[in-house]
Amino acid sequence: MLPDEDGPARPESQTEVGVFGSVATLSSAVVGALTKFRDRGTPLRGDEDSPRSCQWRPGPRVGSPLSLSLPNLSFKLHRLQNVRCMIEVPRDSVLELVSDDDSLGGMRPLLDEDGAILGYEPQEGFPDRCWVLHTITVGGKRVRWDDVLTQAGKRLEDWSYTPSFRVFGELDRPEGFKGPDVGEIDRDSLARLVETLARHSPNESRTECYWAQATIEGIGCPIPARRGRLDEALAHHDACAWPNRAITTQFPAHWWPLEGSWFVLTNWDLSATEVFGPPALIADLLADERLDAVRHPSIAEVEGNRAQWRERDN
Repeated sequence: MLPDEDGPARPESQTEVGVFGSVATLSSAVVGALTKFRDRGTPLRGDEDSPRSCQWRPGPRVGSPLSLSLPNLSFKLHRLQNVRCMIEVPRDSVLELVSDDDSLGGMRPLLDEDGAILGYEPQEGFPDRCWVLHTITVGGKRVRWDDVLTQAGKRLEDWSYTPSFRVFGELDRPEGFKGPDVGEIDRDSLARLVETLARHSPNESRTECYWAQATIEGIGCPIPARRGRLDEALAHHDACAWPNRAITTQFPAHWWPLEGSWFVLTNWDLSATEVFGPPALIADLLADERLDAVRHPSIAEVEGNRAQWRERDN
């Protein structure tokens, strides 16, 4: 079912503090990284009330324990012990893990920016963009977001914030409704997206790509990244999936071809995947009836807005 106020259920190992796992005394690297975000007042772009959002509480920069606040959860980082990177070396993956000093075609510094902790959203370099909404179902049948919203008297275009599970939060939902995945594209949407991207890639499905996690999955650690063909995406998604996951990370937040003609982002807090690229690619995505692709403001464009519905003129 769609998450209630406490958000979507997570595996027990990820419920307490994201996917930190077993944690303890903070290393200086982690303290430094987290303090940087707090002291600079950096907004963590995503859904402000998502159960996965991290919001820094303002406070004195000196002599104050560093606090990380999540809805219904607040903990003092000085109480944690035996900190280790959230990201572990994968046990099994079809994509090759690249070294931490690989520049990822110049993208690594951008992915590591203060404001990109939940995912890096390009602000230039691509002529067009759209959202691929993650799958929702009613009674096990895949439906479009607007199918459910229309029944509730709403339209997605009237939602003033980012596309997340909160779109459905206060609505009357049909019986048997299952909400969208948060922070990770579902397999069906991924399969259809890969097919379309292949038609707009230099070597079609065999196009070499970079795949990189979001910073929040390993604060204080180098962002893990991999390299592999576009047609290996589904196998990697399977390796990341519960309950038989073979990799300790979720499906990458960012992926793009080495030649850089398009870029895909799944922000860690959102229930939709943002695709950037040439107009022909975006037009194909929007026209694909197998995808729930829409135009909606970007994360940057709605920054500062509240997650609420705009009033419509009758």
